[in-house]
Amino acid sequence: MSDLELTVRPMRATVNARAFSEALKSVLPVLKNSVIPVLEEVSVRFSNGRCILTATDLTTWIITENPASGDSFSFVFSRTKKVERACRCFDGSLTMELTENANKDNGGFVRLSCGSRTAEFDTHSADLCPDVPDVKGDVLFTVNAANLLERIDRVSYATLKPGQSTSEHAACVEFSGSQVFALDGSRAAWDNGETVFPQPFLVQAAPLHHLKVFGRCQVEFRFSKPWLSVTDGDTTIIFQATDSEPYHLESAIPQKYLEEFSVSPREFLTELNYLKDVLPTTHKPYVYLRGNELLMQVHDRKRGLQSVNCDKQQALEIINRLHRENRLDNRDYRAVYDGLSKIEPLRDRDEVLEELWKQFGDIPMNPLTERIEVPFMGWGAGIHREEIWHWFDVRHSKGVAYLLYHVNTNRTPEADKLLYLKQRCNPCETFDCCFNYCGECRFPLVYERIPRLTATDGCKEYDCREEGANV
Repeated sequence: MSDLELTVRPMRATVNARAFSEALKSVLPVLKNSVIPVLEEVSVRFSNGRCILTATDLTTWIITENPASGDSFSFVFSRTKKVERACRCFDGSLTMELTENANKDNGGFVRLSCGSRTAEFDTHSADLCPDVPDVKGDVLFTVNAANLLERIDRVSYATLKPGQSTSEHAACVEFSGSQVFALDGSRAAWDNGETVFPQPFLVQAAPLHHLKVFGRCQVEFRFSKPWLSVTDGDTTIIFQATDSEPYHLESAIPQKYLEEFSVSPREFLTELNYLKDVLPTTHKPYVYLRGNELLMQVHDRKRGLQSVNCDKQQALEIINRLHRENRLDNRDYRAVYDGLSKIEPLRDRDEVLEELWKQFGDIPMNPLTERIEVPFMGWGAGIHREEIWHWFDVRHSKGVAYLLYHVNTNRTPEADKLLYLKQRCNPCETFDCCFNYCGECRFPLVYERIPRLTATDGCKEYDCREEGANV
């Protein structure tokens, strides 16, 4: 920085280092990656004996104040997270000196001094910051922040992440009457409490978790559409409320039930966790309550035929009952029964599996991790190749090796793996590498993965062959 670009006298203010560090840490969580640089940083303003820190993502603001002394000025930190780490090492009186460029729009730099420690950071102009919403509404209600956050945490599992395909209600926590509730279209969760919300409102679930900055303090809520302000006097959070009308929870709660179950929540969760731990991995398994039993359907790919047989047996029992009750005539009964009882020819099943195998070949897969990148059949993105191979291997009469190479093998996992690894051995022109065998890279056979290749360094697995070694 040229001395000619800088003013002669820097502006100076003093704060308590420990209080400033805690305040800076409390506003950081709202910051997100942004194409607008100032939205990734914290602004600082000294005015009327107060140090005011502000952070925003344009939908949520966190503002906190601490006592200060000195000049009135403002700026925006550059690399705020680095500043926060430096401030952790300060204790006592912290002095900030701002030196602005002659062209204020280009910012300047700020010097932080505390005892024998000093740090300097570039700054942005505070004129680049968005205006803080002015929430002038009357106080709606006062509540303990920690107690309210506990209620929000109880119901927020029934919300979805905001997105183009997500309705506003499904992503929000709603406050109405004495209830805090959430509905995502398939789940509803509500909590009844003593606090009464005189005016219904909706706020997205994620910003509400910033309430933890208040600890167990009493906070005041104000509402000035579309903004909602929460403050304890020193710290203020401003949320953007949703314009949608609050949902009427009573209309989503059934008035009559076919069955009712009374359970101990602790015991119920213990048994539910037991089922989830001992059963194979499933995708959103359903839980069934039958009498005094808690059941979960098994989607075990290793015992897929057993699952199919169980489903067929259940279907046979249903059509037998319908036939006995004269709700299914003889002709329809025979047609359904014959279809369920038919033993599938091995050849027909193999043809279906081979067609599925062709579809699997079109699924994109990460070459390094060997995990699929998009869902396929019942498997989600991220499933490893070997799990899907095993599913085909136990179902096809000739195994996965036949699907790969159309040759019969001894059907052992070791043979299948060797055949696959041999297929990953690609031509190689680096003949002095110890993994090169007659122009073919045998690295996959040794380490059971493909070699790492980069545009700058080439093969990262290159290992020079010793002189005199035979190929």
